[in-house]
Amino acid sequence: STADNPAAKAKNVIDELAPGGAAETGGIKVNDVIMKIDGEDVSQLSITELTARLRSEKELPVNLTVLRDGNLKDLNDIRRRKIENKAVAEPE
Repeated sequence: STADNPAAKAKNVIDELAPGGAAETGGIKVNDVIMKIDGEDVSQLSITELTARLRSEKELPVNLTVLRDGNLKDLNDIRRRKIENKAVAEPE
């Protein structure tokens, strides 16, 4: 049930990673749920809101706590990178 599985109701499940991007090189995996950014609970934020919080012009370190396979895992000193907004073509 979703009551027993916080990831099932999470809004911010990672469904893809940019190859070689800061998230991937920092240890984030597909299906991780970002629970905390620098100790602040962000578990109810959408991916869009999380991206806005993580976006940076500088390569500043960030500490994340992710939910992976039912366990919390700390990922420390991930280097933020400038996030390029890629235009997504609408299907015709």
